[in-house]
Amino acid sequence: MHLIKSKHNREIEEMRATSGVSPVEGQYLAWLAQVYVRTTAVEIGSCEGRSACYILDALADLRREAVLHCVDLWELGQGSTPPKHSTPKAYARFKKNLTTLELWEHAVPHKGLSSDIAAEWGSQIDMLFIDGSHQYEYVRQDYEMWSPFVRIGGVLAFHDANQEDVGRVLLELPIERWARLPLSGGRIAAYTRRGTP
Repeated sequence: MHLIKSKHNREIEEMRATSGVSPVEGQYLAWLAQVYVRTTAVEIGSCEGRSACYILDALADLRREAVLHCVDLWELGQGSTPPKHSTPKAYARFKKNLTTLELWEHAVPHKGLSSDIAAEWGSQIDMLFIDGSHQYEYVRQDYEMWSPFVRIGGVLAFHDANQEDVGRVLLELPIERWARLPLSGGRIAAYTRRGTP
């Protein structure tokens, strides 16, 4: 695998953002986006936008007119999510980070519960990146509600695959539906959807 270093790679690495996505993981997300995304990607858990910038910058390098839907509670999560993720400044920083790199026009933010947004969703997804709450029931819920929209041949990725609750969900994935990618990017585990288009 050739890790993608897009034109803003250094700026994304150095941007002010509370994010657990490392540079290697960001480059892996960029590679997944360039290989799998045709028109639509969805990210569950965007916080201040570092991972979104890796994905969108890689697509911009290909001049691909794809959209990344960014799902997060932002300040709506006050009292239920870590303070650094739910401060009122988090969404402002998310928007500023994407705007600074001229990526904002390709992002569609969805502020609210992932489950509520999924319940209203109706389109096919090329790439789904799950990085919201890492508690088992929420990871499982994100998988169950969003993965049916991933197209055959599309990709499903989880961050922090080394954490117990996330790993438990990965062990439960039906192997007849998901093929694990042999390449890895740090703590990201990725799968392609099996089937015949």
